[in-house]
Amino acid sequence: MTQADYDFIHFVSEHNKSYGTVAEFNFRKGQFATAQQEINDLNAENGSATYGHNFMSDWTHEEYKKLLGYKPDNKVRNPVELDTTNLADSVNWVTKGAVTAVKNQGQCGSCWAFSTTGSIEGADQIAGGDLTPLSEQQLVDCSKREGNQGCNGGLMDNAFKYVKEHPLVTESEYPYTAKTGKKCKLETGGVGHISGFTDVKHDSVADL
Repeated sequence: MTQADYDFIHFVSEHNKSYGTVAEFNFRKGQFATAQQEINDLNAENGSATYGHNFMSDWTHEEYKKLLGYKPDNKVRNPVELDTTNLADSVNWVTKGAVTAVKNQGQCGSCWAFSTTGSIEGADQIAGGDLTPLSEQQLVDCSKREGNQGCNGGLMDNAFKYVKEHPLVTESEYPYTAKTGKKCKLETGGVGHISGFTDVKHDSVADL
């Protein structure tokens, strides 16, 4: 066996993968090899991130796209102009304690909800609070009036509008199910709140 074979077998074992046929096994092995090459290329760029495999490494692009629930509304926005002078060479919010553990959105187009909670979790910690995992499911179930569509997609701006009026409860209080709830099950006041939000320049590393 080659190293590539060992790597794929390790991946199958680690993520409890099961394929019904030899053809399916070989197809997924090919997808994994493609992902490995993409990872190698990205890591060779020596950027600010390190890339690796996850449970989606044997998926096709079409399968992955089903998880992408970002739905832009095409409204014209005027992004805030940030001062990008005297920036630090690098900032690692993980080591600064402002990033919660990696989460899994499952088979639900709720990336917009995870983007929103991640932003608020980090902002709370940076402002001097605790790092508290907040409820994506609350956004999935409860922010439809603002224009979001649960597992069928949404927009962070709409989610922030919701949070301004309805602070997020913790993840443990309103657990994630990877499904759109038929009704909002919110019963208590939340701890994740914001006073406002702004859009920044698209694709600007300096503004980020």
